[in-house]
Amino acid sequence: MTLDPIRFTFELSELPESYKDVPQNKVHEAVTSFFKNYFKPIGGEVTIEFKDKLVTVQWFPNSFAEAEKAVDEAVNLLENGKVYQGEIILAELYKRFPENPVILFNYGMILSDKGELNQAIDMLSKLIEIKPEDYRGLNALAVAHIRKGDREKAHSQLEKSYQLNPEDPYTLRNLGSLIANESPEQALPYFEKVAELLPGDPQTQYGYGLCLKELGRYDEADPILKKVAELSPYTEIAERAKSARSEIASIIMRKETGAEPRIDAIMYCLAALKKFKELGNEKAQAITYEIAMLGRGGLDINNPEKKYTLKSLPGEFTGMQLISYMYVGLKQKDPSLDPGIDLENEYKAALDLFGRK
Repeated sequence: MTLDPIRFTFELSELPESYKDVPQNKVHEAVTSFFKNYFKPIGGEVTIEFKDKLVTVQWFPNSFAEAEKAVDEAVNLLENGKVYQGEIILAELYKRFPENPVILFNYGMILSDKGELNQAIDMLSKLIEIKPEDYRGLNALAVAHIRKGDREKAHSQLEKSYQLNPEDPYTLRNLGSLIANESPEQALPYFEKVAELLPGDPQTQYGYGLCLKELGRYDEADPILKKVAELSPYTEIAERAKSARSEIASIIMRKETGAEPRIDAIMYCLAALKKFKELGNEKAQAITYEIAMLGRGGLDINNPEKKYTLKSLPGEFTGMQLISYMYVGLKQKDPSLDPGIDLENEYKAALDLFGRK
């Protein structure tokens, strides 16, 4: 039995980033090779046509079994990071098999990630109608509702998902994140559980650390947030974790000194003002930049031990000493910059002393 062909058309300009490194005269060959190799283990016949800047791919399955296998292969593409290729195949398969649960789940999540939320919600809702106990589908539908701003619906779907499978880490993480804004105390048990299930997931560990921070459990929160930066360095979530750690350090610092400025920070800021004037702007900015890079891993500002060194400045330094130098350097470069820690009073006091001298 021969089924109608599955056909999809796209522009060469829509090809993923990986094709930008392919020489212009080899693009057609690379695209043809990809689709030939993709459909080869599935069966059927495939044709690829190039016209101007358009590519048309037609696949002629010989049986329904081959069509089902095409769905599995499309999902494999997604799991291997080839989202673009998987999407264009799933989009066409969806037209042919609009009630296939695997297509509804995976294509629905792709649309949700792309911000096409209404279509994603329709698709994932259809999945739940077909499979009411699909906890992964409920979780994906809840995420789409969160992205749309409907937290009430999302909460209801996540609770259903949790009841169906209380061990699913993504349901636990999403439920904890949703509750944390209003009640960190209620969210904590979910984060504690998922943190054990996904110890290497930066997003999970960040949510757990942030929840502990909001509950004032700073000694527990700080090492977890430090772990986030180690798991995923130089990423946005690592920067957020770093910022949260700076807030914790500031809170602990202020608890120890009350509302009064820290005398050691004032003297460090004053020393920085003197040193930077002596060395000049270029050298001062080099020192500031090096401290900022070192600070990505976190600086212990509440430990009086001199355990840090710099390439751009001789000697050994405490964490507070380096943070004070960085604060002065950033403020001298641009007074509107946020150094990530509140030393405003200490800096002003140092400026006053520096002016008097």
